[in-house]
Amino acid sequence: MAGFFETGQAALLVLAVIAAEAALLLILRWLGVRPVFSLLLPGACLTAAIWTTASGKPWFWTALLLALSFVFHLADLRERVRLAKAARSGAEGPDR
Repeated sequence: MAGFFETGQAALLVLAVIAAEAALLLILRWLGVRPVFSLLLPGACLTAAIWTTASGKPWFWTALLLALSFVFHLADLRERVRLAKAARSGAEGPDR
């Protein structure tokens, strides 16, 4: 069991679950493509960063994935703030 976590296989399992969640949300059309990726990409990048570290990949891949996670998080935050402002002003935003 320790090897499952030490080799990064646990992170790969989480990434597979995130991919399945995205596919399910898109297939069922509960959310559009942009909201699905906005919602899931930060966590997927963080999980991939864990995998790169656990599997012994070079440090720059971990750094890149952490930076991407932050960028995707800011994009998601900006969209949420925009939707909240639109809801307060009575305007309707895109379906979420």
